[in-house]
Amino acid sequence: MVTCSWASATSYINKVESSTVSGQTLVKVYLSEPAKFVEGRLVFNNKIYLDFQNTIIREKVNLTINQNKVQAVRAAQNMTKPTYVSRVVFDMDALVDYDLVTSENGKLVTLTFGERIVEKQEAQKQEVKNEVVEEKKEVVDTTSRGNIDREENK
Repeated sequence: MVTCSWASATSYINKVESSTVSGQTLVKVYLSEPAKFVEGRLVFNNKIYLDFQNTIIREKVNLTINQNKVQAVRAAQNMTKPTYVSRVVFDMDALVDYDLVTSENGKLVTLTFGERIVEKQEAQKQEVKNEVVEEKKEVVDTTSRGNIDREENK
């Protein structure tokens, strides 16, 4: 656990859980308050991540899933200075297509993983776009409702 003053954080990740519904793997991230986040893919080692800005994780998460190419989900405090960043990492057998949805109140982020494997070339294009997003410090705001259209938000 990080040993510093957390007064400047505006949200906490309270819980991360997974389930399987109709053959699809769902991973839910529960927040105390809506938070902005950056979404990214690491093609070279088949990882997907969400960096929640100005957010603290209550306790580290390490879930073993082994379904729909999702091996595990891990979450930990990634940064404490100059701001708090909590990272949720999805360890994958291969990069698969997924849907990302936020709840109406912005306190729940749900990723639904299907079975369609994303080609490396397609994933690399996505990764390059995410690198540009991170450099510009543009982030997704969980106060937006419904499905997130990744292209519009970039």
